[in-house]
Amino acid sequence: MRSWPLLAAIVMLLAGPLAIAGPVAAEADGAAGVTIVSGEPVPQFPEGMSFPVEVTSDEEIVEVDLLYHPAFMETLNLGRVAAEPGMSITGTYDLDLRDGSIPPGIEIRYRWQVIEADGDIAESEEQGVTWLDTRFTWSEISSPRVTVNAYNGNPAYNQQVLEAAEATIDRLSEQFGAEMTRPIRIWVYNSREDFNGSLAPNSETWIVGAAYPWLGLINAVLPPGDMNELGRVIPHEISHQVLFQATKNPFNQPPGWLEEGLATLAQEGGRETLWRAVEAAAEEGRLDELNVLNGQFPYDSGDALLAYGESMSVVTYILDTYGEEKMARLIAVFRDGVTFDDAVQQSLGISLQQLSDDWQAAALEQARDQLKDYVSPATAFTDSGGGMADLLASGALVVALVVAVAFAAMIRSRRRHASQWDDEDDSQPGIAEGARWPQSHNGAHP
Repeated sequence: MRSWPLLAAIVMLLAGPLAIAGPVAAEADGAAGVTIVSGEPVPQFPEGMSFPVEVTSDEEIVEVDLLYHPAFMETLNLGRVAAEPGMSITGTYDLDLRDGSIPPGIEIRYRWQVIEADGDIAESEEQGVTWLDTRFTWSEISSPRVTVNAYNGNPAYNQQVLEAAEATIDRLSEQFGAEMTRPIRIWVYNSREDFNGSLAPNSETWIVGAAYPWLGLINAVLPPGDMNELGRVIPHEISHQVLFQATKNPFNQPPGWLEEGLATLAQEGGRETLWRAVEAAAEEGRLDELNVLNGQFPYDSGDALLAYGESMSVVTYILDTYGEEKMARLIAVFRDGVTFDDAVQQSLGISLQQLSDDWQAAALEQARDQLKDYVSPATAFTDSGGGMADLLASGALVVALVVAVAFAAMIRSRRRHASQWDDEDDSQPGIAEGARWPQSHNGAHP
C-alpha cells in the first residue's frame, strides 16, 4: 500500500481504552461558570458512536459542539448537538461512521465546545475513545513500538505477528537508518468474511486488508497459524509504516517505485510472479519509465502487477549497484521534501532519467538471474490479470493499491475547508465543519 508524509505525534495514543471510564465533569476552560459533564461514548458498530453531554452555565448557551479527530491527525471536525438555547443543555451527538472515513481500530480524540449568547466560548479537556469493531472480543499484546489486537484465541500466533513486526522495524533501521517516530497498531481478522464486515458500504469484496500509514494502523486478514500470510503481510505493511514515518514532511512523498519496491523486498515470498512479469515486459521492450512509476499505480490488474514487479526490480538494481548506504541516503533525502529528480541526484549522483535508463538496460538479465532461484515450472505472464488473480487467490497480494487517491482527497479537503482560526496562528489546529478525512481505498498488492 502506498504511504505519504502528512502528520505525526510522538505519543502512544493508539493504546487507549475503548471508552472513558464513566462521565467526566469539570469546569470548562474559557467562559466562567460553565460546567461540562462528558458522558461515556457508546459505540454502535458499524453505524457509529454516540457522544452524550450535559452542560450548565450562568449564561444562556446557544451552541454545544463536539470537536473530534483521529489520533495522529490535527484537523478537527465539528459536530453540533441539536438543542434549543438555554441555561442547561442535555444532548447527544451521533457520529455517523458508516462511510468508512474513520476505520475501526482508531482512537478518536475529542473535546466539547460551548458557545454562550454573549459570544464567550468554553471547552472541555480532550479525551480519547477507540472506535472498535465490537462484533469480536479482542485481546491485546504489545511492545513499546507495536500493539497487536486479535480475537483468534491463539496468543502464540499473535506473539509471532508482534515479533515479525518488530523484526521488520529493526531490519529497516539497521539497513537504511529508517526510524519510527510513533507506535503502530495491528488488528488481526481471522477471515476475509470477518474483515469485510468492517469495511465501508460498497467496498470491493476481494479486499483482504487495509493499512493507514498516516494513522499508524494496519487491519489485516491473518488466519490463525498461517505463517505464509504472516510472512508476506506483516513485513510488507510495516515497511510502508516505517517509510512513511522516516520520510514525513509537508512537501513531497517517496515515489511509488521506492515505497512498493522496499515493501515487496521486505516480505517473505510472493515475488516469483512479479519477476516473471518484469522478464516478459523487458523481453517485449515495454518496461515503464521511472517517472511513470513515481505516482499512483494503474487500476488494471495486469498493469498494476507489472508496476509492483518493476518497483521491486529497480530497488533491487539500486541495492546491487549502489549498496545499502546509498539507499539509506535516498530515503533520508526524501525527509527534506525534495523533488524526485533531486532526491536521486543527491543520493545516487545521477539523474532520475539516467537511473531509469540504466535499470531498464539491466532488467532482463536481472529478472532471469532472480528466477533461477525458483524451482516451480515457468508460467507465462500476460496482462490479462491472471498473475494478479493467482496472487490474490494465494493471499500474496493484500491491502491498498490506490491509497494515493485517499491522500489526494485529504489534501483537497484540507485546501477546500478554511480554518476558523487566524491563518497566522499556527498554535491552533484548523476546524473544518463537515470536512472528512480520507478512507483507505483498498486494493491488492504483493
